[in-house]
Amino acid sequence: MTTEGAGQVSIDLCSCGICDRPTISPKCLPCMHTFCKSCLNCHILEELEANQNGKKTFQCPRCGVSIQIPQNSVEPHTDNFKDDVFVNRLSEVISIYNVDKLCDICDRSDIESPAVDWCTDCFDSMCQKCKTVHLNGRATSRHSVIQLEELRNMSVEDITKRQKSTTCRNHEREIVKFYCDRCKIALCGIC
Repeated sequence: MTTEGAGQVSIDLCSCGICDRPTISPKCLPCMHTFCKSCLNCHILEELEANQNGKKTFQCPRCGVSIQIPQNSVEPHTDNFKDDVFVNRLSEVISIYNVDKLCDICDRSDIESPAVDWCTDCFDSMCQKCKTVHLNGRATSRHSVIQLEELRNMSVEDITKRQKSTTCRNHEREIVKFYCDRCKIALCGIC
């Protein structure tokens, strides 16, 4: 994947701290670190098996903080943690830089069609046919659609400025404004 315009900070933020690949279905721990849902679930299960004291706790793979799992929790234990909407959206934006990007709409129907456009409202890449349908739909006719080639010449920061603001994962009414490079987390003014 070509990620020249993506920026290293954005790529680091969207990488799972367990598998080191872009996060899939990112889950956020109370310490604000994010991991793939499946990677985190495997990590939790391994830690629970290793716990000989019977406590339902595990350590964050990135910072080592001990995290308590509710006693009535059942698998997958990752359902106890919030989805990381910010990282998920940022990962979708970074995927724009992949020259082999497929149409997200066609992909949902198991059809492989090269993407040529991007909807900044839906965060969907689209082939020419899907773009035509998208821009003629009642609910989506006013969406902003941009050619992928144009977006690939922009930085992630410039692309995200064109999109609606992302709310903080811990403070629902606050907008994400900061990024802590040391902790590898996005923050609002309250955080």
